[in-house]
Amino acid sequence: MLGVVCGVLLVGKMQPAPSSIMQLRLNECAPPCWVGIMPGETSIADAKAKIMAAFIEDGDLTIRDTSFTDRSRPFTTLEYTIEGDNFYLVVQLHLAQYTDGQNEVVQSIDLFQSSQDGQSSAPTVADILGAFGPPDGIVVEAFTTIGFEISLKYSGLDATFYTPTNRAALTENTHIFLEKPVEQKFYRPWVGFRTLDLEE
Repeated sequence: MLGVVCGVLLVGKMQPAPSSIMQLRLNECAPPCWVGIMPGETSIADAKAKIMAAFIEDGDLTIRDTSFTDRSRPFTTLEYTIEGDNFYLVVQLHLAQYTDGQNEVVQSIDLFQSSQDGQSSAPTVADILGAFGPPDGIVVEAFTTIGFEISLKYSGLDATFYTPTNRAALTENTHIFLEKPVEQKFYRPWVGFRTLDLEE
């Protein structure tokens, strides 16, 4: 029987957020908000300004617009990289349609974090559970070549990670997707440490 184990990290209310959560600034406003950008409300021009304001104070970081360096990327995805010696974040802002890159409203946000030295500083499954508590549910997708994609579903936030085996560790790194909450009736219930049958 194939299964995946996901666990809850119990954290006291007074314990500070994990450093990966703070570094990614996921603790500054409630999802789907990120650094003051609210999907469905914030314009691209305002979103750019908020990203600059959030990260420019860290003098060792460089913020670059990489939206059109990859011609295969759709025009409805604007991309920024934020780089430093020990920090590398790709921010993708998704639009319903592209007009001028200023007045469109951000529909969703993707955050991909890794380090160029191979030491990823992305939030782990344990960090997400510690910061946000048990998810509303999970979605598990099986792939023949890479194993399993698992999404912890919160209101306005998905924390997605991959595992090549049928068991997932709390140390798996996540990538973050933020959008206005969408009603989803197909979540698997969160069952803590119990093993979930992937063949259900």
